[in-house]
Amino acid sequence: MTRMPLKFFRDPFIQFLILGSLVFTVFSVFTDGDSSDKNITVSAMDIARLHGQWSTQYAKQPTSDQLDSIIDQHIREEIFYREAKKLRLGEEDIIIRRRMVQKYTFLSESLVEIIEPSGPELEDFYAANKQRYEIPEKLSFRHIYYSHNSVSTAQDENNDAESAANNMVQSLNALQVDTSSWRKQGDAFMLQREYAAREPMQISELFGAAFTRGLAGISDEDIAIWVGPIRSAYGWHAVKLLSRKPPATPLLADIRSKVVLDYIADKRRQANADYYQSVRNQYQIVIDPKPDFSDTKGDE
Repeated sequence: MTRMPLKFFRDPFIQFLILGSLVFTVFSVFTDGDSSDKNITVSAMDIARLHGQWSTQYAKQPTSDQLDSIIDQHIREEIFYREAKKLRLGEEDIIIRRRMVQKYTFLSESLVEIIEPSGPELEDFYAANKQRYEIPEKLSFRHIYYSHNSVSTAQDENNDAESAANNMVQSLNALQVDTSSWRKQGDAFMLQREYAAREPMQISELFGAAFTRGLAGISDEDIAIWVGPIRSAYGWHAVKLLSRKPPATPLLADIRSKVVLDYIADKRRQANADYYQSVRNQYQIVIDPKPDFSDTKGDE
């Protein structure tokens, strides 16, 4: 077998060809425009996933033609995604940035495994967080509404909603026993005239904070007696507090499953915060001094 003479490799032209071939090979492997980036494989798993997504969305299986169209759309998205990456279109895009942060957050949270607490741990957690499980006070009441300068108040001698509500309180208490006629008194009201077992926050959402304070301020001696007038966000009211159920804290045994979920959620939040701090500690962070915004003019 004839050997290739060594002087063949000493030829500058041959050396140039060999070096050039090596450079081209390395460049082809490591650049974005390499041949592997031009290969798209739609696996059986990909097709099954696309089929499942379409079936879930439309509540039926795609036809053969529809599945072909779904696969074509998948290929189109993959091609455009790769071409967009080459052009670095994702850089400095706030939407893509936030989406990547969100995905990384989900990934980091999935790495944290929280073990269900033991009996003593759960009891300690419940004791330290009892206020979270307190059932608020609940009030049941009925009311008669008077709007400012309404037809009803015009009939009152003082032409005043507050005075009209006060007069109605005295009239109803003089009867001592309510009849259905109380529902016909006062002005039309867009909400209900009677409420059962409502929490103060719910009442505030409906009538405003001032009304809730007035209702909560009714003494136990005045329960089942018309009182007022109490002001709301709408006007003035004659009010009858029917019952008051004081706040209560349930026993751990009655809400154990909820407390366990809260314990795990709290531990997960703390673990996520610790993880973030450990990652942050790996960075050298420099924050420039804040600019002086004192001379900044607001929009006119």
